[in-house]
This record gives sequence, structure tokens and C-alpha cells, in this order.
Amino acid sequence: MNKEITYKEWVDTYKPILNKNKYGQNYVSVQGEESYGAFDVYDDDDKEMLQNTEYQYIWTLTNEDNHDYLLSGVHYVNRMEYYICEVPFAEGEDITIDMGCCCDSDEGESCEDCTEEEE
Repeated sequence: MNKEITYKEWVDTYKPILNKNKYGQNYVSVQGEESYGAFDVYDDDDKEMLQNTEYQYIWTLTNEDNHDYLLSGVHYVNRMEYYICEVPFAEGEDITIDMGCCCDSDEGESCEDCTEEEE
């Protein structure tokens, strides 16, 4: 079953965890609190954590044509990083979160999608 949810629904429903490994990369909220972490297969501690986690708890951040998508499960094509959640997704469920454009406006990056939004 394919379904699309919002980023907020993902955080509230699946509860992504912090990366507590030595060099873990965690995202910080506007209030300055660590909210959840990314896991990378090129870090030995992260790789071990991912290998020891059941498939239904892992999510993959991908990028396609300057657009980021968070997908349920383990994906390899256009993979950027992985996330582990406390709550598993249902088996056979393909969930997508549209994370939006990845252009960095502070660096002057602009893709076709960004240009269309400005017009």
C-alpha cells in the first residue's frame, strides 16, 4: 500500500530516535533541543546500528532532481542518509514524505522548482 504523509505526521507517529553514537549527527530544533539523528553506512558505529535494526524501523532520505524524499525502509538509489524510529511502519506499506526542495538559498542555489515558486 502506497501512502504519503507529512513530515509532522512522520515525527509524531513513528518517533525518530537520536543518534547516540560517538560521532552521531543529530538535528537540533529551533529551541536548541536535539530532536533526532541521521545514520550513515560509512560510519562503523552507525553501520552496526543499522545492521542490528529491523527493516520496518528504518527510513531513507533520498534526493531526486533537487528534491528530498523520506521513504519507509532501506533504499540505495539516491540515498543520502538513514533514520531509525521507535515505532515500525506496517509490513508492505510504502510511505513517502515529500521534504521539498534541497536548494540552499543562502548559497545562491536555485533549481527549476524554486524559480517557478518565485514567479
